[in-house]
Amino acid sequence: MKIEKTAEINPGDSLVTIIYGKGGVGKTSFAASAPDCLLLDFENGSKYLGERGINIDVIRFDAWFTEGDTKQLSGLIQSYKTIAVDPLGEVMEKIIDSPRLNSKKYRQADGSLTMAGWGEAKAMLIRFIKWLRDTGKYIILIAHDDEQKDGETICHRLQVQTKARDVIQNMVDVVGYLGVSKEGSRILYTPRQTDRFDSKDRTGRLPEMVNISEKNGFQDYLGAMKPIESPINTPVEEKRPVGEIPGMAPDVPQANDLIGIKQKLMEHIDVLAAAKVVTREVADSQRAWVAGMSDKAALEKARIKIEEKIQAIAEEEIA
Repeated sequence: MKIEKTAEINPGDSLVTIIYGKGGVGKTSFAASAPDCLLLDFENGSKYLGERGINIDVIRFDAWFTEGDTKQLSGLIQSYKTIAVDPLGEVMEKIIDSPRLNSKKYRQADGSLTMAGWGEAKAMLIRFIKWLRDTGKYIILIAHDDEQKDGETICHRLQVQTKARDVIQNMVDVVGYLGVSKEGSRILYTPRQTDRFDSKDRTGRLPEMVNISEKNGFQDYLGAMKPIESPINTPVEEKRPVGEIPGMAPDVPQANDLIGIKQKLMEHIDVLAAAKVVTREVADSQRAWVAGMSDKAALEKARIKIEEKIQAIAEEEIA
């Protein structure tokens, strides 16, 4: 048993990501672009990767693991930095059809699963994901998009049988929707949690939209993550009321407040420019306005407005 300081823990290369989206959008090629990737293919989705110039190691499964498979896989993965699973829905199908669930406890007379059978299938899937997560490697879990209509609204959910979907999302670091914009570019979308998308960003470092290229998608994803400054050895300053700077009037804004808001605005402008929502000229004009503005209230109002715009545009683009 070891007590650690959270500020001193290095997450390293153990990022666990779920990528989901419609068929053909490039989920498998995104996973294939990760470093030293071993693809566990449960749907034979890798069969055309070679023709597209993508050359990675793959194990294709037509049934769920035997005990021998599990032992062999434990040894095989040691030399890889990334393990990708494609897709989660088909993994569950293989589990449901596995001999492990053939007893009377788990099967009804017509061959369908009993309540205990569904519970065990869910538990088997969760154990598998936990095993992957605990390897300390990059883990990419691929899933199809289960579109659900709620009135006039289309909702996007992970396509996984049973109620395992919510549990799975709790086990990972990032859940992102991969879609295609109207201009044809691929966008990884990780919005604030809404009713329209399954989404999550435990890192707190991803912008809502990331442009994803075909051959370097995973690097685009990692590169979009903003570094978080470590508080280690940072001197603790005496707390003062907002606006109170020694020798200045209380209504003079503090520089640190303005810097934080300006940095966030600049990031949002970069997102809009990268997604080609605004032209380079407009983005430059917006940056100049932010740089020259000292009114904290106006900057905060602009920040909220541009965040709402980013979410609205992104949802429209990939709907």
